[in-house]
Amino acid sequence: MKNREPKSLKLPIALYNVFQVWANYKITIGVLNAGWLSHYTLGCQPVDYSDNPDAVRMAELCWWALMIKLLELLETVFFVLRKKYNQASFLHLYHHVSTLLFAWILVKFVPGGMPTMYVLLNCGVHVVMYSYYLLTGLSTTLRILLNPWKKYLTILQMVQFFLMVAHATQALSPDCPFHAALPLSFIPNVLLVCCLFRRFYERSYGRVSGASRGPRKRPRDGE
Repeated sequence: MKNREPKSLKLPIALYNVFQVWANYKITIGVLNAGWLSHYTLGCQPVDYSDNPDAVRMAELCWWALMIKLLELLETVFFVLRKKYNQASFLHLYHHVSTLLFAWILVKFVPGGMPTMYVLLNCGVHVVMYSYYLLTGLSTTLRILLNPWKKYLTILQMVQFFLMVAHATQALSPDCPFHAALPLSFIPNVLLVCCLFRRFYERSYGRVSGASRGPRKRPRDGE
């Protein structure tokens, strides 16, 4: 794109956001119905590797979550085609690559049980996030109206990460039927991503403790 004009991509991005809202909503509802609203607990829930319909459905939803993470790599392509190079930040790239890697591990080794809590949290947050991006991309009026709420997307992401870490620490117990390598790799990664989001927040809006400054123009943070 060095010697080319930036692309607008308003319609493709709008369609992309519509799809992401729909897909993440379907996965969120599916994960709830396949376990979390019935027989799953907030404790150290083991993976059901049987042919039980709910277990198979949960594994399918984990696979679809992986496909969504692959699709999210398009966002970097959008940044490049629009010549928004500052948006392809280390936070954006690391978050996308690491999330994709752990989504693959989920599907390959633990497609059910307590790890699906992270699918539930992530997809639920993404419904809110892509709804915001969809609405703010429709018109300048909506963008101005909703812009004060943008910082809360980052806060929501950080809350999500803390919940993930709190839930994953249970897998470190000797009584939990998960290999320690999984939480010992997952937890530090989530903490690192959370620190990157916090740094983004402080650079964009001030301290998390409640600065009154309005948002500065920064890369979008919720990929």
